[in-house]
Amino acid sequence: TALSSIGRNIIGKATVADVLTYLGLKEAAKRDVGVGAGQIPDMSSFTASRATTGWQKLPGGLIIQWGQAATNTSSLVTVAYPIPFPNNVFQVIGSCLDVNNADIVAINSTDGVNFNLVAWVATSGSVLRTTTPVKWIAIGN
Repeated sequence: TALSSIGRNIIGKATVADVLTYLGLKEAAKRDVGVGAGQIPDMSSFTASRATTGWQKLPGGLIIQWGQAATNTSSLVTVAYPIPFPNNVFQVIGSCLDVNNADIVAINSTDGVNFNLVAWVATSGSVLRTTTPVKWIAIGN
């Protein structure tokens, strides 16, 4: 069978490294696809629910979750994460959506399943619990 000049050049290389260099392939050509150390993650390892209240899992185990909940004036509001954090909750941050009041949000992450939410409004020298919508984001693994 007749070989092209490219085929002859490849056959003439002494090592796999020489062939990879000839073809212009870099380090990624030597990596397996998977989620282990030194592997290239395939897109199926980036699972997610991209809803208004949702989550994103990254190949290394990090999970980002988000949503919205409303506070009330009488008690803490327990908010369930869309999916449980199996190991740790690193941070939960919330911000009030009511731009007409100086709202203050407090979040206490109780475990990998829920967190507690409360908000206050500061008016005329007093601080009172308030009912307001809060958007939140949580990061954990």
